[in-house]
Amino acid sequence: MNDALIKLPCSSGQREIEGVETLALKDSSMLTAWQLDGLARARVSAYLSNIRITLQSLCELVGEISNMVISDEVGGWVWGAVEEWGECGRATREGRLQDATLYCTRSFTQADAAFFHPSMLALLYFPDNQKYAIYVPLFLPVSIPVLLSLKMVFGLCRKSSAKEKSE
Repeated sequence: MNDALIKLPCSSGQREIEGVETLALKDSSMLTAWQLDGLARARVSAYLSNIRITLQSLCELVGEISNMVISDEVGGWVWGAVEEWGECGRATREGRLQDATLYCTRSFTQADAAFFHPSMLALLYFPDNQKYAIYVPLFLPVSIPVLLSLKMVFGLCRKSSAKEKSE
């Protein structure tokens, strides 16, 4: 094993690990402004990617399931997510990374809330092609006697119209 020591900042509860030297928190270096900016940009980039994927998936879901009713609450969350996403982009271009992080966090929260809303999940598991599997066993036994009755009524109407023509 390499004899080089790995130095990690540590708080009060220190543990001894072979090959690892821990430093007191006061001795560790703080992050510089450019490191914080890099972390903020990475966070914003990851959030924006996740927001795009979530909203795109929601759009595809709504497009695939016909007659899907979207509640006003879900619609408000989607519009809010899009608006916050736009604000995040503006703040990022202007260099306001703390504001951008706040905007993208709000946008991500709203997009996830819209996608995972219980009303959306209920519609996901009851699409149109599943309705036939439920309705056919319910209405088929009722429809057979009705169809046979209609056939008998039309047959009687034909016989009566044939009698009237022959007389």
